[in-house]
Amino acid sequence: MRISKLGMAGLALALPLGGCLQPKVRELPTAAALEETELAPSTQPTTGLVSGHVVFLHDRAPVDDFRASVRLLGSYVDLLGEPHDEFHFEGANGAFEIRGLLDGSYVVEVSAHGYVPARSAVFTIRGGQGVSDLRIALGHGAAISGQLVDGETGEPIVDARVRTLDNSHWQTGFTDLAALEPLPRATTAARTRTDANGNYTLDKLSNATYALQFDHPDYPREFTKNIDVKGEELSEVEPVRVPHGATVEGSVYGPDGEPAAGARILLVGNHVYPHRIHSDKAGHYVLRNIHPGTYRLSAARPAGAHPNDPFGPILDMQSSEVRLTVEPDEERSLDLSLAD
Repeated sequence: MRISKLGMAGLALALPLGGCLQPKVRELPTAAALEETELAPSTQPTTGLVSGHVVFLHDRAPVDDFRASVRLLGSYVDLLGEPHDEFHFEGANGAFEIRGLLDGSYVVEVSAHGYVPARSAVFTIRGGQGVSDLRIALGHGAAISGQLVDGETGEPIVDARVRTLDNSHWQTGFTDLAALEPLPRATTAARTRTDANGNYTLDKLSNATYALQFDHPDYPREFTKNIDVKGEELSEVEPVRVPHGATVEGSVYGPDGEPAAGARILLVGNHVYPHRIHSDKAGHYVLRNIHPGTYRLSAARPAGAHPNDPFGPILDMQSSEVRLTVEPDEERSLDLSLAD
């Protein structure tokens, strides 16, 4: 391959490779007048393969029609990369083989009609050495059941939304964005609602450690964690008692002392999800269903109010921040002021 008459800027050349490999990048030097650069043919890196069998959990009979893909593990075990191409295996007595894996640590993910998706143990490819006889067992799934009740009265909470989360999930400004579903999960995504007795059941779950999130318009968001799901068992969770929420309201005033319409309000605690709203045309705001606890409450001018100052919103939040502790059913009034 030859590249001629390059300019001042340095270049990078991406050379696509076959199989499951990522493109290989070759950097070219920066030169004021590089007339010609000769590149040696790119060498194909050493790759390995993984092979094994997919079987039914109970009798170890082969599953003869399934799909499999591999994921490269990141810096943390729970943080998985995007899957490589998915492969369909049929009529091979449960056997599979996936080639073209660069050095690294991986898992194989398998899915089949009528079974709960499963993931293999972590395996490592080094120096092109393959991994063979990996066994992945598919089953019909486990279940979690429990009850959601009012934290004060013990009455069932009806028609609350319930969903599964990874046990490592942490609600932040990043994960709270509707468009950003958390990164590839270790648990099965499932949703349901509580019935007339506040009971819920989530089934067809893969084996993992789960957290659950509960939402109801009349209560604060609640979580429960460390639910171990094993085999095809039913994991019964102790009743989750949801406290009554607090209400905080007030007005936001700008540096001129006038009400600040459209101001951004942020309420952040140490152990619960953040609240975000905007003040109305009169600068007024109301935060409802706040989980009892200690928080930092702050405000910032509307988006675009600091076109030439990227730190403007941060300074607004710092200047307006107040700390508060709220109790169940408490109603608080707090005004916030923005400084120049």
